[in-house]
Amino acid sequence: TTAQQQEIAAQMLTAAMTRKPGKAAIKLVPDGAGAGQTALVIINDDMPFIIDSLTSEVVRRGLQVDLLLHPILNVARDKAAMSDIATRIVAAGMQAESHVYIRFDHQLPQNEADALVAGIAEVMEDVRLATSDWRAMLAQIHRILNDEGADNSATPADRLEARAFLTYLYENNFTFLGYRAYKFVEKTDRIVSKAVADSSLGILKKAGKIYFDDDNGAPEAEALAQRYVADIKTSA
Repeated sequence: TTAQQQEIAAQMLTAAMTRKPGKAAIKLVPDGAGAGQTALVIINDDMPFIIDSLTSEVVRRGLQVDLLLHPILNVARDKAAMSDIATRIVAAGMQAESHVYIRFDHQLPQNEADALVAGIAEVMEDVRLATSDWRAMLAQIHRILNDEGADNSATPADRLEARAFLTYLYENNFTFLGYRAYKFVEKTDRIVSKAVADSSLGILKKAGKIYFDDDNGAPEAEALAQRYVADIKTSA
């Protein structure tokens, strides 16, 4: 109804008013538009993958969406709050923002709603990190492909295969979410992986996202490194 549409617009405007730049504003609406259904309002800088990422998180939690709205609006902000909003750019300094309204098919228990808000916040942070570092990650792949001083301990066949694979990724056939450089070092009788300091990009910038460091490396990668080290020692 018109009244519900007006209420939804008012809820989205309220969430948008005080959103801080560089952060997503996420507002829980326990009774979306008086329908007895939980709704979420998410306001963020416009960027790729927002809807795909949000709906993936919703599906992961087994929730059903009753209504999803996603207008892209142009907004002007001062230090404290939003000062202007329009469907098109009407003044210098306006920036496109993503305004998302998701209403579910039932009213969520408070603990589930709180967990959903936390999950959505993490997803939005991941989207921001991945998209803001996208060009930097591509630049790293380009650098690797053009590195004339690359380690020649690998066999020509392995180098050719690795180059073909990275070229395929670089040519817009892969969505980069994170990047990190690793080095392999000898530790007693085996090779272990160590993250290169300050090399992380995208979602791997997040604190605690180590994965392969501190002796938790991928066994296949460490076995391959072990083989190359053995080959170098044999030929030395």
